Amino acid sequence: MKKLFALIALVCVLLCSCSTYFKGGYEFDPGQTLSPEMISSMFTTEAATEKPEVKVTAETEVYFTEGGAKFHLFRDCSALSGSKNVLTAKFAEAKEQGKGECCSYCAKKAGTVEILP
Repeated sequence: MKKLFALIALVCVLLCSCSTYFKGGYEFDPGQTLSPEMISSMFTTEAATEKPEVKVTAETEVYFTEGGAKFHLFRDCSALSGSKNVLTAKFAEAKEQGKGECCSYCAKKAGTVEILP
């Protein structure tokens, strides 16, 4: 009996979530097949998809390791996760140590990285 009640509740939730009263007011034709892109767009907000533009100046604080070849914009970068000794410094110092290029993971997370002179 509990399983039947749970199934009915689940069906009601699914039906209500596709109504025009659902966030965004989406309307669908009966029998319409939803593509993965359509489903993704229903749950994605503009704010979540906008990525910040990061401008790196000589004074920007960056992260790097002694053995690494690049600098990182974010301390929680996955490329730094296995590093025991993560150093923090201004970009000018990191560049002097040969770390003048941004890590590809950080660049992707930032969206746009502009290194200013």
